[in-house]
Amino acid sequence: MVSKVPSLDSFAARKAATTMKQPISRFWSVSLVALILFSVSVLVPDHILGNRVTKQAARFAYGRRVVSSGDVGKAVIAAAPEGDFTLLAGFWMGTIDRYDLRVLYRITPQGIVYNYSLDQGGALIPAGMTTFDDKSGKVAFWFPTIGGTYKAILDDDKASSNNNKMRGKWMQAGQRLDLDMYRYQPPTKESDDVVPREFRFLLQKSVSGDPKKLVQMAGFWSGYAADHKDESAGLVILRLEKITDSLVEPKLLLPEDSPLPYPIHSLQVDSIDGKIKIVVDGNGENGDVNAVLEGQLSGDGKKLTGTLYYDDQDYTPPLELVWSEHLPFDLEKVWKGIE
Repeated sequence: MVSKVPSLDSFAARKAATTMKQPISRFWSVSLVALILFSVSVLVPDHILGNRVTKQAARFAYGRRVVSSGDVGKAVIAAAPEGDFTLLAGFWMGTIDRYDLRVLYRITPQGIVYNYSLDQGGALIPAGMTTFDDKSGKVAFWFPTIGGTYKAILDDDKASSNNNKMRGKWMQAGQRLDLDMYRYQPPTKESDDVVPREFRFLLQKSVSGDPKKLVQMAGFWSGYAADHKDESAGLVILRLEKITDSLVEPKLLLPEDSPLPYPIHSLQVDSIDGKIKIVVDGNGENGDVNAVLEGQLSGDGKKLTGTLYYDDQDYTPPLELVWSEHLPFDLEKVWKGIE
């Protein structure tokens, strides 16, 4: 049975009930900066990126409408995927030989692309723009949080690869590095084998709890939270994406700060008493933003009521997240309101 999806107005009413003086929560804004600072060191070590991203540059480069948030000069930009990605859907793996770094891409049929640098923690790195021309076989993925781009061509030699190889270059910090990606081929048809061992390991080390319970929680958990008594409550969406019958991948969506998802460090669910603990941290040497949500599931499993804890202050605001099967409203409406 499909549950009733909360409306934008209902969430707006809940937000209005909080004390608001600023448009965006400081914690969530700073978390975006920390994520970008950490991410520029991912994939290409020991390089600092100085390029500023602008809407105008993105429009020029990609020739289509973009969605962004934050100050234009520092915006994280995203656009709808361009092309039919059905042929590319699945997991792809490769190695940047110069640095001996293993890379994993997860590509959805809708053209959403996630990048995981397996030898650098494996945190989720979302693509902001993706294109695929099924006639020429040209592929392009842009990852704004790390300033990296992957451009490749699908090898369509049916005799040798059967569209299972992308020959390309990883470009970041002024470097062009060879990176060929190979489609993951499941050894069996068992549920756990449809994802690579490496990806399954990433989820198993960050998500704990009864697999059946976790899969039942799959969907979107939405609410509002502030990080200070006198600051605005920011929109928070926890997404639990079902990957297999026993695996979910958690992501944090902060639409007022970024159109792209954030990785979650850990998610713990106690299937007996319904207690939940979620940890978000800045990672590495730039890890000056840390938050923990400890909460309790309702009896029907559709509401999470908890408390946020920060490492740099005593303020512990409440947070209530409500489950819905789909996004509770059109995020484009949110982004249009903050551009």
